[in-house]
Amino acid sequence: GYSCPANSSFATLCPPGYYCPSGSSSPVFCPAEYYCPSGVASPTLCSGGSYCPAGGWVPLLCPTGYFCPSGSEAALLCPAGSYCPSGVSSPSQCPGGFYCPSSGLTAPVPCPIGYSCPSASISPVQCTTSFYCPAASTSSNLCPRGYYCSSTAVSSGYFMCPAGSYCPPGAAAPQPCPADAYCPPGSIGINIRPAGYYCPANSS
Repeated sequence: GYSCPANSSFATLCPPGYYCPSGSSSPVFCPAEYYCPSGVASPTLCSGGSYCPAGGWVPLLCPTGYFCPSGSEAALLCPAGSYCPSGVSSPSQCPGGFYCPSSGLTAPVPCPIGYSCPSASISPVQCTTSFYCPAASTSSNLCPRGYYCSSTAVSSGYFMCPAGSYCPPGAAAPQPCPADAYCPPGSIGINIRPAGYYCPANSS
């Protein structure tokens, strides 16, 4: 941790940004990927979550939107499909229900209504008919029985099957109730008319 120049009568403390092995006549410049506080005999490897340019005496905190593995000379830009808060050694994969559309993100973006976002999503996937997607969906949800999911319903949820029609699971539109059957609101199938009654088409 000291150097002894020629003809010196005393040892000199190694300055910050340098290291001084035993028997040094002059300080050695601290290399990149390491840091050297004052008075050290050897450089210290930069820890994960920080970076160390050449000549540094303290590790520098990895900034938001970047990641810094152990031994980093410079911060690395966080890739799309992941996010990086400050001081991380590796990117965090975008979780389900969120998407990470660009590089350098510091936090994931919530999946909007009408879309689904599996993990590591770069962009949200639009919900289709027969399915519905509330906010922060990780996948499309099949329309439940007794309801229908039209193109106008994918963003707002699902609608109850109206009287005079029926809706099996995954219905994109209400199915008209046939003659000789009746279908009250929320029907999942047809109900055969009882004896002594008649049912015109679309009966409820």
